[in-house]
Amino acid sequence: MQSRNRFGDVLNISKDQWVHEVTQASIGGVYVLVHLYQDSIIECALMDEALIVIANKYQYIKICRIKSKSAVENWPDQNLPTLFVYKDNELAIQLLTLDRLYGKQMKPIGR
Repeated sequence: MQSRNRFGDVLNISKDQWVHEVTQASIGGVYVLVHLYQDSIIECALMDEALIVIANKYQYIKICRIKSKSAVENWPDQNLPTLFVYKDNELAIQLLTLDRLYGKQMKPIGR
């Protein structure tokens, strides 16, 4: 169980770290969540708060964050926050905005 619970926090990454920290890290059944964000968008701050709680509670999930323009040069702010979930070297889930998560009223469970 200890080897499974090896993460527990949100890791800031750069574009050149993406392959190692996200794609390669997801090999072997590890879930890697990546939050694309911008500091000026309040919904991104809400997602950050939720991801801190999730990282602490589910330490077997690797959680990273990267500024959207650093990750994808022309990523539109209207798609933020964006959450990518990788597993086994592939994008498994893509979630754009908080619309499906109760918008600005979103709160992490267990808070």
